[in-house]
Order: sequence, then structure tokens, then C-alpha cells
Amino acid sequence: MLFHEYLKHLRLAKEVGLREFAHKISMDVGNYSRLERGILNPPKEDVLDRIAKALSLSKDDAQKLDDLAAVTSGRIPEDVAENLREFEYLPVLLRTIANKQLTDEQLRELTERVNKKY
Repeated sequence: MLFHEYLKHLRLAKEVGLREFAHKISMDVGNYSRLERGILNPPKEDVLDRIAKALSLSKDDAQKLDDLAAVTSGRIPEDVAENLREFEYLPVLLRTIANKQLTDEQLRELTERVNKKY
């Protein structure tokens, strides 16, 4: 799921109208509409925080929104970047995974294995 799709999904799940929500987060309605349609790039951290607060997002949902915003903007999420600096082998692992073109199921299994080890 892309950032704008997830954002719209979250808003609709809370049954909040587009105009009402844009007003709630102090954002121009037209710009918010463009954000949900994927025309605008994801907003900066302060706006993401306002969105998470206005939707009363769980920590996991707020983190997913932040991650999707970073990826959509061509950035690595900050906590992931910190891990990359700490563990020099991670870039090699990520490139290997990308080159092997693992399926979603294989990636899920790999993630579970790593989580069990740490």
C-alpha cells in the first residue's frame, strides 16, 4: 500500500470527511485532497504528527504512516538509517534480498527468523 492510499484508508476508517479532517489538521482542503490522491509528496514530520494525533492512531499505525511517507519521499526511515549505521552488514543483506527477489512469504519468514534471534 502506498502512503496516500494508507492515509485515505485511515481517515475513512475513522469516518471523518475530507474537509473536516483537513480543517482538523490545519491544512488547506485542496492540498489535503492532492495528498490523498498521491499528487503531493508526503508531508514533513510535524504534519504527520498532527495527522496521527487527529486520527488517534496507535503507535504501530503512526509508525507505518511515517515509514510509508519516508519511502514514498525516497528517504530511509530514521530508525532504519540508525540501524544501517550501527550494523555495517545490513546494506549487503538488503541488496542480496533485493537481488534474490524474494516473495512476500519468504520476506515474512526471514523477518520472523531475525526477530526470534534478536
